[in-house]
Amino acid sequence: MNTNRGSILFAGVALLVTTSASAGHLAEMGDADFKLVADPSGACKAKSECTMTLRLEALGDYHINDNFPYKFSGDAGVAWKKPTFSKADGDFVKTAEKSGQMTVKFTPEKPGK
Repeated sequence: MNTNRGSILFAGVALLVTTSASAGHLAEMGDADFKLVADPSGACKAKSECTMTLRLEALGDYHINDNFPYKFSGDAGVAWKKPTFSKADGDFVKTAEKSGQMTVKFTPEKPGK
């Protein structure tokens, strides 16, 4: 996966996580080259710590780049367990040639819609 495209991908995830996480449902985004799924683990309630798995799947001729420093920084409105989740910190793991996942922890301030 192209380095610039990977940066844009995880930058766009904040909106996906923030709008769907506290609502407790699966959210998905992507295009012809990738698919990203935000999958909450169990019920997620306002003012309680929640866990979400961000699953990245490369499509077509693309693959997960072993050297790319995958990272995610969340938006306001959610109290993130830490400011940035990253491959370097062990948050992102490659699960197959074309897929990887990152686990993020957060506490939503308000209930989702």
